[in-house]
Amino acid sequence: PLELAIINGHSDTASILLEYSIPESHETLQKLLLLAAAKGQAAIVTRILELGEEINRQEAEYLQAFLVASEEPIGVNVEGLKFDAECTDEQGNTPLHLACMNNHMDIALDLI
Repeated sequence: PLELAIINGHSDTASILLEYSIPESHETLQKLLLLAAAKGQAAIVTRILELGEEINRQEAEYLQAFLVASEEPIGVNVEGLKFDAECTDEQGNTPLHLACMNNHMDIALDLI
């Protein structure tokens, strides 16, 4: 439903859905960011960026607490686990590329 709301330009519905059902994976959140940027959903782009930062902060705090609690050094690979606002679609376009290609300059400025 969230993806359809973004695709069809229902930003109010998308905002409500984002408040009550935050996507569980980074990949889903990044896919929604790409869609919102391409469709000119400025409020949704902003909210997704906020959620991404929040997810990254929570994961960093969790990882730090885990490492402090661990008595022995452990190897932890966190590459690719973080929300990335510079993610790309299948054609290699970032949210910034999509916003520019679709003439959504307000979103492009937010993404810079």
